[in-house]
This record gives sequence, C-alpha cells and structure tokens, in this order.
Amino acid sequence: MNLRRFGLVTALLLGSTLGFACGETDVGECPADSTETQVRGQQLVVDRCMGCHASTLTGSDRNNAPSNLNFDDLSVVRNEGNELFEEIDAGDMPPSGPLSSADKESIRVWLACGAPDVID
Repeated sequence: MNLRRFGLVTALLLGSTLGFACGETDVGECPADSTETQVRGQQLVVDRCMGCHASTLTGSDRNNAPSNLNFDDLSVVRNEGNELFEEIDAGDMPPSGPLSSADKESIRVWLACGAPDVID
C-alpha cells in the first residue's frame, strides 16, 4: 500500500514538473513608459504576421496558417499571446525569416501590455 502511494506521489510530482518545464513562454510584465515600443510591436504583427493570419485571407493565400488564428482580431492575439511569442522567439515564425532581437522585444512588450490597439 505504501509503495503504491509512493508511486502515485512520484508520478504526480514528475508530471507537474514536466508540465511546468513544457509550459508556454511567459511574456512578462508591461514596462512603464513603453507606448512607443507597443506601437512598434503591434505594427510588426500587422506587417509580418497578418500577411497569413488575417480573416480576409482564404485558401492558399494563408500559407497554411490555421483559419481560426487571425491577428486582425486582437482578442485572438491576447488569448494566444504567450504561444505567439514562443513561436516568434524560437524563430519558427514568421516563415519569411526570424525577427531581430529588437523586433522580438517590441512584440513581447506589446503582448505583455495586453496587446492594446495602439496604432493610429
């Protein structure tokens, strides 16, 4: 009985540790006085992501982007922000080539601040 309980506890601890290690990237906190960086971050998403991730695109124009992942809907960006940044940070997106460290940081800040609509 004790061996069985030990096995269960060990499995739970291992599972929670692996789950934590495989979790999504956290975009962190919104820095104070970051409005200019947020504008740049949103503009980068518009310029570099919405060529595939826009609700107005269909079929091959989406370049295999999932049809439900449209960044012209900011609620989608807010809900998927950590995963979006993980893909960008790893260099997996955009498919046209990885972004610079400065560009990645601008997108991270914009996402950390809640992906507000800051473009005029």
